[in-house]
Amino acid sequence: FKDKSPYEYKTLLEHGYKSHDRYFLLKKKVGFEDYKQMKQFPLLRLGRNKSGFIAETKNIRLNPYQLLAYRTIGLDRENSQKVGLEQTYDTALKGTAGKRLVRFIAGGVAVPVDDSNFTIDPENGKDIVATLDMHIQEITENALMKMMEGNQATHGCAIVMEVNTGKIKAIANIGKRTDGNYWEDFNYALTPTEPGSTFKLVTLLSALEDNKVSLTNMIDLQGGVWQINGRTVYDAEKHGLNYVTVKKAF
Repeated sequence: FKDKSPYEYKTLLEHGYKSHDRYFLLKKKVGFEDYKQMKQFPLLRLGRNKSGFIAETKNIRLNPYQLLAYRTIGLDRENSQKVGLEQTYDTALKGTAGKRLVRFIAGGVAVPVDDSNFTIDPENGKDIVATLDMHIQEITENALMKMMEGNQATHGCAIVMEVNTGKIKAIANIGKRTDGNYWEDFNYALTPTEPGSTFKLVTLLSALEDNKVSLTNMIDLQGGVWQINGRTVYDAEKHGLNYVTVKKAF
């Protein structure tokens, strides 16, 4: 690991052996590449039962793009719920844990039983490929951040979809933290909420596109009160208007 000389490591191991320690901690936070290289050492190639080497695995989710699509890609947290793609595809990502047969001796110590019939090797999890385009994601994130800071908004989201395929190219979710800074703290884009008046534009665009109505058509607003399927629907404001153009109504 380039932090001690071979002699220092040998001295450490000999000290642990002479102290009759059943378990001797050799190193914490070893990177996976270093671990793979270490597994090629002559003693460790003999396997866990003969070498006595035990590795405790800790999985973490690295976010090389930091803020970008942070909540969408998701988090793998040890003592909290997973979120994002990490949660949805958890069973595919984590693979299968290995199993082995052990017997317990004095002091409750588990000793591996060298029996291949009861040993199951672990299997690596699968990779998943999302439709996110990190170039588009960065542009989307920056545009949203600019608007958030300019308006001192509490939270906001932006989604970019490729209309020909329906593929989501970017999802940006930004919220204001207690310290005043902004971060991808929650997946606002996928939080079920009523679309409110913004949906009126979508509805009108559909009607115009299908030639069901034009902007100059006259409609009766009935003063802002409608009877629909036995229920009374009220407009947000008491405007008292009746016959107006579609454009005026909107």
